[in-house]
Amino acid sequence: MGLSRSALDDLIGLKLRLVQLHFFAVYYAEFGPLGITPAEYAILEMVAENPRTRQGVLAEALSIKRSNMTKVMRGLEERGLLSRAAPADDARAVELTLTEAGETLRQQLASRMQRNDRLAASALDGPEQVELLRLLDKLLASSASHAPNSMELADG
Repeated sequence: MGLSRSALDDLIGLKLRLVQLHFFAVYYAEFGPLGITPAEYAILEMVAENPRTRQGVLAEALSIKRSNMTKVMRGLEERGLLSRAAPADDARAVELTLTEAGETLRQQLASRMQRNDRLAASALDGPEQVELLRLLDKLLASSASHAPNSMELADG
């Protein structure tokens, strides 16, 4: 028998979090053995699309705290998936580049990631998934002006 939670039924944030947990469960069922988290995959994709991006800019774009970002970057670097280097114009900054191994892994995961994501959303048909993405983009666009700065990409 399920618990009643009628006072929570209209809380969008709670439902988003419960759906996020579902998506993470589907993700880890597929990708768990590879040892790459959703945040790490997002970083690989962002660095591939934005070569030599600065670590701080990427942390801000993905809403990852700088201290956590440094730890994640260190792990990706130790696994040989990306390299970090100080740019000539600012020794305090760190630029990121995918290694050959990082690009290979990213390419291997890309199509599987799309299929996995659609599997997690399979209760919705194609047009509903497109509409959900549109609505989520709308919420994300407005969140920068309404949310506190402590938001962080979670790994479940």
